[in-house]
Amino acid sequence: MKPMSVLIKPVSGNCDMKCAYCFYRDEQTHRNVSSFGMMNDRTIKNVLRKVILHSAGVCSIAFQGGEPTLAGIDFFLRTVSYAKRFNRNNIRIDYALQTNGLNINEQWCRFFKENHFLVGLSIDGTREIHDKYRRTVSGHGTFSQTAKAAEVFDRHGVAYNILTVVHRELAARTDEVYTFYKNRGWHYQQYIVFLFEIH
Repeated sequence: MKPMSVLIKPVSGNCDMKCAYCFYRDEQTHRNVSSFGMMNDRTIKNVLRKVILHSAGVCSIAFQGGEPTLAGIDFFLRTVSYAKRFNRNNIRIDYALQTNGLNINEQWCRFFKENHFLVGLSIDGTREIHDKYRRTVSGHGTFSQTAKAAEVFDRHGVAYNILTVVHRELAARTDEVYTFYKNRGWHYQQYIVFLFEIH
Protein backbone atom coordinates (compact mmCIF):
# COMPACT_ATOMS: atom_id res chain seq x y z
CA MET A 1 0.00 0.00 0.00
CA LYS A 2 1.03 3.62 -0.50
CA PRO A 3 -0.31 7.10 0.24
CA MET A 4 -3.47 7.80 -1.72
CA SER A 5 -5.26 10.92 -2.88
CA VAL A 6 -8.73 11.38 -4.29
CA LEU A 7 -10.58 14.32 -5.84
CA ILE A 8 -14.30 14.36 -5.08
CA LYS A 9 -16.84 16.47 -6.95
CA PRO A 10 -19.92 16.19 -4.70
CA VAL A 11 -22.18 18.29 -6.95
CA SER A 12 -20.52 17.57 -10.30
CA GLY A 13 -19.97 20.82 -12.22
CA ASN A 14 -22.93 22.62 -10.64
CA CYS A 15 -22.18 26.13 -9.43
CA ASP A 16 -23.91 29.27 -8.15
CA MET A 17 -21.69 31.50 -10.28
CA LYS A 18 -21.27 32.06 -14.01
CA CYS A 19 -17.62 32.92 -14.60
CA ALA A 20 -16.64 34.12 -18.06
CA TYR A 21 -14.00 31.41 -18.46
CA CYS A 22 -15.64 28.44 -16.72
CA PHE A 23 -15.04 25.27 -18.73
CA TYR A 24 -17.30 23.18 -16.45
CA ARG A 25 -20.39 25.15 -17.45
CA ASP A 26 -19.49 24.83 -21.15
CA GLU A 27 -18.78 21.12 -20.76
CA GLN A 28 -22.12 20.49 -19.06
CA THR A 29 -23.99 21.93 -22.03
CA HIS A 30 -22.39 19.27 -24.28
CA ARG A 31 -23.25 16.23 -22.16
CA ASN A 32 -26.25 13.97 -22.69
CA VAL A 33 -26.99 14.44 -18.97
CA SER A 34 -25.65 17.80 -17.84
CA SER A 35 -25.63 16.86 -14.14
CA PHE A 36 -26.50 13.85 -12.00
CA GLY A 37 -27.00 16.12 -8.99
CA MET A 38 -25.49 15.70 -5.56
CA MET A 39 -23.44 12.67 -4.64
CA ASN A 40 -25.45 10.29 -2.47
CA ASP A 41 -24.29 8.71 0.79
CA ARG A 42 -23.81 5.28 -0.75
CA THR A 43 -21.34 6.65 -3.28
CA ILE A 44 -19.34 8.76 -0.82
CA LYS A 45 -19.14 5.82 1.59
CA ASN A 46 -17.82 3.51 -1.14
CA VAL A 47 -15.23 6.04 -2.29
CA LEU A 48 -13.99 6.74 1.23
CA ARG A 49 -13.92 3.10 2.28
CA LYS A 50 -11.81 2.06 -0.70
CA VAL A 51 -9.35 4.94 -0.69
CA ILE A 52 -8.79 4.97 3.09
CA LEU A 53 -8.44 1.21 3.49
CA HIS A 54 -5.91 1.12 0.63
CA SER A 55 -3.84 4.06 1.89
CA ALA A 56 -0.64 3.82 3.89
CA GLY A 57 0.56 6.66 6.08
CA VAL A 58 -1.65 9.39 4.69
CA CYS A 59 -4.78 9.84 2.58
CA SER A 60 -5.54 13.16 0.89
CA ILE A 61 -9.17 13.94 0.15
CA ALA A 62 -9.94 17.08 -1.88
CA PHE A 63 -13.33 18.50 -2.82
CA GLN A 64 -13.92 20.58 -5.95
CA GLY A 65 -16.79 21.46 -8.23
CA GLY A 66 -18.44 23.34 -9.69
CA GLU A 67 -18.96 24.64 -6.17
CA PRO A 68 -18.66 21.85 -3.57
CA THR A 69 -20.32 23.79 -0.74
CA LEU A 70 -23.60 23.48 -2.65
CA ALA A 71 -23.71 19.93 -1.25
CA GLY A 72 -24.42 21.53 2.12
CA ILE A 73 -22.55 21.29 5.38
CA ASP A 74 -24.49 18.21 6.50
CA PHE A 75 -23.00 16.28 3.57
CA PHE A 76 -19.51 17.20 4.75
CA LEU A 77 -20.27 16.42 8.40
CA ARG A 78 -21.39 12.94 7.33
CA THR A 79 -18.38 12.55 5.05
CA VAL A 80 -15.89 13.29 7.81
CA SER A 81 -17.79 10.93 10.11
CA TYR A 82 -17.63 8.12 7.53
CA ALA A 83 -13.91 8.73 7.00
CA LYS A 84 -13.26 8.36 10.73
CA ARG A 85 -15.26 5.14 10.78
CA PHE A 86 -13.27 3.63 7.90
CA ASN A 87 -9.88 4.75 9.23
CA ARG A 88 -9.11 1.44 10.94
CA ASN A 89 -5.36 1.78 10.37
CA ASN A 90 -5.24 5.23 12.01
CA ILE A 91 -3.59 6.92 9.05
CA ARG A 92 -3.46 10.71 8.67
CA ILE A 93 -6.30 12.12 6.59
CA ASP A 94 -5.70 15.51 4.95
CA TYR A 95 -8.71 17.44 3.69
CA ALA A 96 -8.82 20.23 1.09
CA LEU A 97 -11.67 22.13 -0.53
CA GLN A 98 -11.84 24.70 -3.32
CA THR A 99 -14.60 27.30 -3.06
CA ASN A 100 -15.83 30.54 -4.60
CA GLY A 101 -16.68 31.70 -1.07
CA LEU A 102 -20.31 32.66 -1.67
CA ASN A 103 -21.72 30.21 0.89
CA ILE A 104 -19.07 30.61 3.57
CA ASN A 105 -20.32 31.53 7.04
CA GLU A 106 -19.39 30.97 10.68
CA GLN A 107 -20.67 27.38 10.66
CA TRP A 108 -18.56 26.43 7.65
CA CYS A 109 -15.50 28.01 9.25
CA ARG A 110 -15.96 26.12 12.52
CA PHE A 111 -16.23 22.91 10.49
CA PHE A 112 -13.08 23.65 8.46
CA LYS A 113 -11.10 24.56 11.57
CA GLU A 114 -12.23 21.55 13.62
CA ASN A 115 -11.44 19.13 10.79
CA HIS A 116 -8.19 20.76 9.66
CA PHE A 117 -9.29 21.58 6.11
CA LEU A 118 -7.00 23.53 3.79
CA VAL A 119 -9.33 25.76 1.78
CA GLY A 120 -8.63 27.32 -1.59
CA LEU A 121 -10.54 30.56 -2.14
CA SER A 122 -11.01 31.67 -5.76
CA ILE A 123 -10.24 35.37 -6.14
CA ASP A 124 -9.13 36.81 -9.46
CA GLY A 125 -7.25 40.02 -8.79
CA THR A 126 -8.61 43.35 -7.68
CA ARG A 127 -12.34 44.06 -7.30
CA GLU A 128 -12.43 45.57 -10.80
CA ILE A 129 -10.91 42.51 -12.50
CA HIS A 130 -12.66 39.92 -10.35
CA ASP A 131 -16.14 41.41 -10.79
CA LYS A 132 -15.68 41.65 -14.55
CA TYR A 133 -15.20 37.88 -14.95
CA ARG A 134 -16.49 36.17 -11.79
CA ARG A 135 -20.19 36.94 -11.61
CA THR A 136 -23.35 35.39 -10.19
CA VAL A 137 -25.77 33.60 -12.48
CA SER A 138 -27.83 36.80 -12.48
CA GLY A 139 -24.79 38.82 -13.58
CA HIS A 140 -23.63 40.55 -10.38
CA GLY A 141 -20.01 40.84 -9.30
CA THR A 142 -18.90 38.60 -6.43
CA PHE A 143 -15.76 40.24 -5.05
CA SER A 144 -17.43 41.58 -1.89
CA GLN A 145 -18.82 38.18 -0.92
CA THR A 146 -15.56 36.38 -1.69
CA ALA A 147 -13.42 38.88 0.22
CA LYS A 148 -15.85 38.59 3.15
CA ALA A 149 -15.24 34.83 3.17
CA ALA A 150 -11.52 35.51 3.59
CA GLU A 151 -12.28 37.75 6.57
CA VAL A 152 -14.35 35.02 8.21
CA PHE A 153 -11.55 32.50 7.57
CA ASP A 154 -9.13 34.86 9.29
CA ARG A 155 -11.39 35.27 12.32
CA HIS A 156 -11.66 31.51 12.78
CA GLY A 157 -8.05 30.67 11.97
CA VAL A 158 -8.97 28.58 8.91
CA ALA A 159 -5.96 27.61 6.78
CA TYR A 160 -6.56 28.96 3.28
CA ASN A 161 -4.85 30.20 0.15
CA ILE A 162 -5.95 32.39 -2.73
CA LEU A 163 -6.35 30.70 -6.12
CA THR A 164 -6.21 33.09 -9.08
CA VAL A 165 -6.89 32.49 -12.77
CA VAL A 166 -4.36 34.41 -14.85
CA HIS A 167 -5.79 35.60 -18.17
CA ARG A 168 -4.50 38.31 -20.50
CA GLU A 169 -5.92 41.26 -18.56
CA LEU A 170 -4.69 40.06 -15.18
CA ALA A 171 -1.28 39.12 -16.56
CA ALA A 172 -0.81 42.73 -17.66
CA ARG A 173 -1.40 43.91 -14.08
CA THR A 174 0.50 41.35 -12.02
CA ASP A 175 2.42 43.92 -9.95
CA GLU A 176 -0.82 45.67 -9.02
CA VAL A 177 -2.56 42.39 -8.14
CA TYR A 178 0.35 41.06 -6.08
CA THR A 179 0.56 44.32 -4.11
CA PHE A 180 -3.20 44.26 -3.60
CA TYR A 181 -3.04 40.70 -2.22
CA LYS A 182 -0.06 41.49 -0.02
CA ASN A 183 -1.78 44.54 1.47
CA ARG A 184 -4.81 42.40 2.37
CA GLY A 185 -2.59 39.81 4.07
CA TRP A 186 -3.18 37.14 1.41
CA HIS A 187 0.33 35.70 1.44
CA TYR A 188 -0.48 32.15 0.31
CA GLN A 189 -1.27 32.29 -3.39
CA GLN A 190 -1.72 29.88 -6.29
CA TYR A 191 -2.07 30.78 -9.95
CA ILE A 192 -3.64 28.96 -12.91
CA VAL A 193 -2.81 30.20 -16.39
CA PHE A 194 -5.81 30.58 -18.72
CA LEU A 195 -4.70 29.93 -22.28
CA PHE A 196 -7.76 30.91 -24.32
CA GLU A 197 -9.48 34.11 -25.31
CA ILE A 198 -12.39 35.24 -23.13
CA HIS A 199 -15.48 36.21 -25.11
